[in-house]
Amino acid sequence: MADNNEYTLVILNERFRRLHLFRIIFLWLNAFMLGWMAFTFHSIYTGIFAALTAGYACYDLFFSKKNIYHSTLEKFFLHGILFAIMGWLSQEFYLLALILAAWAFMGLKLKEHFWLRLNKDGLILQTFYQKKMAWEDLQNIILKDGLLTMDFKSNRIYQAIIIDIMPSTEEVPFNQYCLEHLQSATNTPDLNKNKF
Repeated sequence: MADNNEYTLVILNERFRRLHLFRIIFLWLNAFMLGWMAFTFHSIYTGIFAALTAGYACYDLFFSKKNIYHSTLEKFFLHGILFAIMGWLSQEFYLLALILAAWAFMGLKLKEHFWLRLNKDGLILQTFYQKKMAWEDLQNIILKDGLLTMDFKSNRIYQAIIIDIMPSTEEVPFNQYCLEHLQSATNTPDLNKNKF
């Protein structure tokens, strides 16, 4: 996955657990509202979709406590949301179903882990989108006790908890690798400065 000239760091998304709990509460809210609509309008189909949505919310909650792999949680969330969407469509709430589908799509973009790739060309942070950074943009980057700190020249600081480093290495060689690239980036002359 990585050669001697590249590191890949797995970064913990600290907001994932809170947002995942919000997703489960949101599924329960949809199940409750669909159940109320099924009872009020005597709709058996809406009642079935409400029960299925509630069932998937329970199942999702059970698996989130078991620390199951994230893609499994995504599947249960997707199934629960799809049943909620079908329930709202059965009651002819098309706009609400469309909003729920858009929200579900955004929810599926939520990742439990992010990746940071470092190589001679720069850094690539893969979160919801891919962000490329040059070594010249950084003043310092250091890994200490599993905490990565990136100090940018624009006076921004980024800190993240590192779960894994590929290839597996100690902090000292990683910090030396970063220091070498930072020094080589500051020693190279900027060729664009002399252009008119």
